[in-house]
Amino acid sequence: TKLLAPICCFTAEDVYQHNPTKNLIQQLNSKNNNNIDNNDIQDSVFLHGWLNIDSDWTSSSLTDKWDKLRALRSTVHKSLENARNQKLFKNNLESKVLINFNLNNPESQQYHQWLIKHFDELHLFFGVSEILINDNSTSDEYEIEVYRSDKGKCDRCWLYILEESSDDHICPRCKSIV
Repeated sequence: TKLLAPICCFTAEDVYQHNPTKNLIQQLNSKNNNNIDNNDIQDSVFLHGWLNIDSDWTSSSLTDKWDKLRALRSTVHKSLENARNQKLFKNNLESKVLINFNLNNPESQQYHQWLIKHFDELHLFFGVSEILINDNSTSDEYEIEVYRSDKGKCDRCWLYILEESSDDHICPRCKSIV
């Protein structure tokens, strides 16, 4: 409720006032004259102040990585728009994106390794069905290539990730959910 307080002030205050833990500690203190540690208990959610953020979340290296990732996404989206204008596909989910890195550049090499580490979520971040990463770019940093996906469409999530031999038209990820 502390995070929601600035946005949904009345709702956050109602939730805080009806918090069972807060009420239980106050009841125990009043009944038994105990002094249970209630440093985190205030009369209002707004008296708590701001949350303390872990220093890992404010590091400049993390900010730099996210800035580069957003710049890469912007470049990918421009490439997707050009391919859509050429009638290669109608929807970004019908595409697969190939990112070629130049591993002779040390900065590009570190970025390549970071993307490989988070490879499973990249297609969701870019809004495409498939991401491929190669290391044979001739440019300084990276090159983007966009293709129409050659895989089948999942009827549940609409991603084009099904192999042609799939009979039930649902991807393994959706099967595990359903």
